[in-house]
Amino acid sequence: MRPCLFRSISRVSSGAWLLDQPSGYSIGPMARWRFIAAFLLALAGASCSSPTTSTPAGPTTTGPDAEEANSSLQSTAIMAREPVANRVQVQHILIGWSELTDAYRGGIDPRARSRSRQQADELTLELYQRVQAGEPFETLMAEYSEDRASAVSGQSIEVTPDAGLVLDFRRLSLRLAVGEVGIVQSPYGWHIIKRIA
Repeated sequence: MRPCLFRSISRVSSGAWLLDQPSGYSIGPMARWRFIAAFLLALAGASCSSPTTSTPAGPTTTGPDAEEANSSLQSTAIMAREPVANRVQVQHILIGWSELTDAYRGGIDPRARSRSRQQADELTLELYQRVQAGEPFETLMAEYSEDRASAVSGQSIEVTPDAGLVLDFRRLSLRLAVGEVGIVQSPYGWHIIKRIA
């Protein structure tokens, strides 16, 4: 049996796959069908590759080197873990770039509007490294984050499996240990996420 097939079957049979579903832990008729579909996909080997990332490397608690970061800033090692909680509090720094203007429906931050993808990648890596070096997350969040709702207030966001947030934001948040920091991309840009509770 291929290792990825065994992991898929283990994940399905343990019920861990439910954490990634919008319905949370519901065990109704739709959940049963999702279970069956996930099991059949596992048997077919469909889950042998990660659905959210394209490379096996990414930032860890010790930080990526520059070459790794340029190919993928995503915290793929963290995303590959099973969720560690069902309800967490996180803070995040959002960094966008000009090509994402449509996602914001015209309301993109002026800093992002004038930034290229490469510049966004470089800034995200720099901020991640500064956080890892011990700079206060709240200070960097207030200065750099383009999330208008939380940047100025420093307020945390509650994340649950069915929260009304972007899927990969939820997935990374629920896999972080308290105090750990990771990076994930969404349609709005890069999110540097720190779990605080």
